[in-house]
Amino acid sequence: AAWLEQQHYRAEANFPCARVGAMPRSAGFVKIAALLAGVGVAYSTWRVAGFVGRIRNYRETARNAAVPAPEGFAVEGATAERATALKWFVIDDQVMGGHSQSGLNMTSDGHIEFSGVISTKGGGFCSCRTLGDEELLGVPESAEAIEVTAEGDGQQYKLSLSTAQDDLWAMSAPSWGHDFHTE
Repeated sequence: AAWLEQQHYRAEANFPCARVGAMPRSAGFVKIAALLAGVGVAYSTWRVAGFVGRIRNYRETARNAAVPAPEGFAVEGATAERATALKWFVIDDQVMGGHSQSGLNMTSDGHIEFSGVISTKGGGFCSCRTLGDEELLGVPESAEAIEVTAEGDGQQYKLSLSTAQDDLWAMSAPSWGHDFHTE
């Protein structure tokens, strides 16, 4: 037992940082670290809130710029009135700080021309979509296929459809996508 007490004493003597006098210095360090952590959290929250605000502003600006589909454009087989009066708008990677730009042109012969320039610096996508995510198009449940007629520049594109009955931006609704090449 005396040997154990002696070892215990030696271990204490070899670790002077365990002195009570070192506590105020450590407590000050902890306070500074906690303050810096709090500032870091506040700054991160401010940045996230700013990012979310920019997304909301971009979304509203894009939606307000929506244009009606040209006369003669149709979603054949769809039964909802909305399917005959679609309004289209673009969403590009600018929503997340990118540099891509696109636009829509409604032609007199009933076509929608979607064109733009994709920049992979800070993003890398351009898209167009319709207003009215809260309403269904009225595609019959018995439908077995959807046919899309597209002409283009030989590049690959993606068609995405969703069953959203609320805001599609929430990304909570089931969706389906298919890549296709144009000629």
